[in-house]
Amino acid sequence: LPLFTLSLLGSFAVVPRCISVAHGGMLYIAPQLSLEIFSLVFCIIIFCLCLKEQRMMKIMGKWMAPILLVALGIMIIAGFISASAITKLPNNNAKSSFYEGFLTGYQTMDLFAAFFFSAIMFAQIQNLLPKDTALKDIKKFFIKSSLIGASLLSVIYFGFVFLGAHFSYLLQNIEPELMLPVIAHHIIGEHASIFISIAMVLSCLTTAVALNNIYARYIFSLLKIKESKFFIVLIITTFISYLISFFLF
Repeated sequence: LPLFTLSLLGSFAVVPRCISVAHGGMLYIAPQLSLEIFSLVFCIIIFCLCLKEQRMMKIMGKWMAPILLVALGIMIIAGFISASAITKLPNNNAKSSFYEGFLTGYQTMDLFAAFFFSAIMFAQIQNLLPKDTALKDIKKFFIKSSLIGASLLSVIYFGFVFLGAHFSYLLQNIEPELMLPVIAHHIIGEHASIFISIAMVLSCLTTAVALNNIYARYIFSLLKIKESKFFIVLIITTFISYLISFFLF
């Protein structure tokens, strides 16, 4: 079951989808950018970040995540300021919207990914705290950081719900990966294209890096491969993601 779940979260579904969604965001400002070239560059970055796990966590935590949060926060605040009356989709109601959102949310497999992300977070906290720290104190620190992360995610997603409700009339026949750039362009203007595309790429990159690293580590431990050979496993998982990304666009 872990192998099947991590394979879907890793190279065989979610990571390739992250690549295709990031490419969709970039198409808004670079329509001629081919998926093959973008996916290759994206996968090289994923591989380099996964190769050094400690460096990966520092880059994601200190730089990529804050930039992403600020970018999304600015867009949501601008949406609150410019929004007027809520526009509803035709033949749409609260019940159908809830079920659609619920099922679509599960299709992203975020809940499954959270279990494995938590393991990485707990290990990182253990490494950062003094070695003589009691397990009880480590758990308290872990719970506090989890609550902060959950609160920030909640604010962002409530903001997305607000934007979707107010600007739904813009999203008719729009592909999911282009919805955020379309709303951002309407709210902020022409300069929003670069702004939101960077946010989407960073969002997809942070997710893809974490999942690819988890999957590679799991295969590495499952097959009991020597530490010096980890980069080979990483090359294989990243290359599979590269190939499958062509089928998920």
